[in-house]
Amino acid sequence: MATPLIIILYINKNLVWTDVASLVTPTHWYPDIRTVMLHEMGHVFGVTHAPSTSSSVMFYSNLKVKRSLTPCDYNTTLNAYNPL
Repeated sequence: MATPLIIILYINKNLVWTDVASLVTPTHWYPDIRTVMLHEMGHVFGVTHAPSTSSSVMFYSNLKVKRSLTPCDYNTTLNAYNPL
């Protein structure tokens, strides 16, 4: 029997998080919790940082709000599990 994979994500409680997209600006600098969780879940599924700035699994920027997967994300995940 395969050993189950256990993933633990820690959220920094010292940061002020938001889920309000308008607060992710140079004025506020609050990281968007949904963007960060989407990004980290990409890593859970084996996706590495993408060079595309449209990807949700690009290197994180406080000024970006990405709440849905992009075609780049889909293709990268598919290639990770079904390489040609």
